[in-house]
Amino acid sequence: MGTLRAALVSCVLAAGVSALASASPIRSASAASLGGVTAASLSSFSQASTTGAPTVLSWENFDGPDGTNISGTSPDWGPGTWRSIGGVWRIQGNQADSTSVSLGSINIHNPGLLDAATEVTLDRFGSTTFDAGILFNDNDYSVLILRYQSATNGTLALYGWNGGYSLLASVPNLYPAGIATAPATVTVRARASGATVEAFLDGILLFTYTLTPAEQSVYKSAGHDGYGLWTEFDTTTKFDNFHVDTP
Repeated sequence: MGTLRAALVSCVLAAGVSALASASPIRSASAASLGGVTAASLSSFSQASTTGAPTVLSWENFDGPDGTNISGTSPDWGPGTWRSIGGVWRIQGNQADSTSVSLGSINIHNPGLLDAATEVTLDRFGSTTFDAGILFNDNDYSVLILRYQSATNGTLALYGWNGGYSLLASVPNLYPAGIATAPATVTVRARASGATVEAFLDGILLFTYTLTPAEQSVYKSAGHDGYGLWTEFDTTTKFDNFHVDTP
């Protein structure tokens, strides 16, 4: 009986090996090979020749010895030099720090660049009174500013400056439980393309604003190619990981 069972097993194994050897090569399944499963139930992907990721035009990590004056230095990547147009800007703890009690602003010009996304990380260092952000489309006289403010339980606001502030759009009450619940650091991003400005906080789109033709002529015309940092009555908040990229 043992000999017969061994013979049967040997025959079955031989048949199996023979069947595998004569079978077609294994192929990955496609929508057509799955019988009654419809295309609507499947995900299909194609690999593009490019990634679609934005192109970084300028970046700055503000690494260096404490006390280093930022104005007059070149960014880590990109054209131009940092130019202070308000207050004194220095490196502190590998971050940018404005020592101005009132207005602090600094930019780099990307010649001819009118459409771009501008981003920076803000660290409030526990302060519950802050007002800092990014400036873009700056020609040293008129500029767009995205401000992260402690007012009204936290607000992200888009302003235009042209001899005075104009509030264009805002989202208040970011932290209904109180400003002390705000995260220690946030990432602020503004993306300007044509007449459209999009405002992001920590990667979330909070609002979109469309510039009027008159506002475009004031804030986004020839020469408005400066991008940088901004703060007002806030010497606590520091800046890191600044970059300008394609919108």
